Amino acid sequence: MLNLEERITRVWHQEVRPLVADAYRCHSTGTPRAAIVATWTAVCADIIHKLYQLAEDGDGTAAEVVKRIERARSTADAEAVKTMQQVEGKLLQNALDLELIDFVEHRQLERLQQDRNLCAHPSLRPLGDVFTPSGEYARAHLVAALDALLVHPPTQGRKAFARYTAHVGDPSFVGHADYLVQMFAQRVKSNAWKQILGIAAKHAMLELEVPEDTGITASVAADRHALCLIAFAQHDRDAVREAVTKAMSTFNGLPIQKQLKTIRRLGTFDVFMDGPCPRGVDTCSCRYAASVRVADCCS
Repeated sequence: MLNLEERITRVWHQEVRPLVADAYRCHSTGTPRAAIVATWTAVCADIIHKLYQLAEDGDGTAAEVVKRIERARSTADAEAVKTMQQVEGKLLQNALDLELIDFVEHRQLERLQQDRNLCAHPSLRPLGDVFTPSGEYARAHLVAALDALLVHPPTQGRKAFARYTAHVGDPSFVGHADYLVQMFAQRVKSNAWKQILGIAAKHAMLELEVPEDTGITASVAADRHALCLIAFAQHDRDAVREAVTKAMSTFNGLPIQKQLKTIRRLGTFDVFMDGPCPRGVDTCSCRYAASVRVADCCS
């Protein structure tokens, strides 16, 4: 189990790391109120950095928030301060909407936000009592912030899957392996990653039909998904192999001509060529040449 110092070194954004270190120093020196305020500052900075990253990736919701931040930074007057306060008040909801955190993590960080207000504004408590959190309470907030948000890149779930399918159907589709891995593998939550691999393997191997409004044919879509699948193997070969294996049983039931098209598409992809034979043969040799009937060894 990682201790706090090790977790801090894993904070995703380098500019947020010193802010998290400040919160840890406050906790270590016995000033829990300051630690909670510093932890919330780090959370806000982290979400803003991730919003900028998502905006660069083309997310419209993130882009709208970034525009407000940029307008505030360009004026730096009393109105700008008010704008940033409004932005800060909605950051957790933005993070939830963009799937940077889930609803449980949202609740944890919302409690941090509330406690930060109690720490920074003691007059909020009734009868003038001052909020006096314990050191362990401040530490729990820091650990929750690290585990829920700070150590993770700007990964998404359903939105990332939707962005992947939109990219495959885009006229300006980019098939460069490094780009595909960066956009649709490194910044995707685990469940969405499995969905992306599943749809890529099915289209690449089975040449599924695509909606007419996509503007591309099923064959073109299959070719693009194949490029993505091959690129994704550079990032997580085992996960790609699992997706290919799941689609293989359906592939073996396809008409021969359709199987041959898939072999021409994926014939140099070792993960596909080494896929399991439905009869349990270790190597299905009929897959090594498009001129051979694919079903011969399995008939």
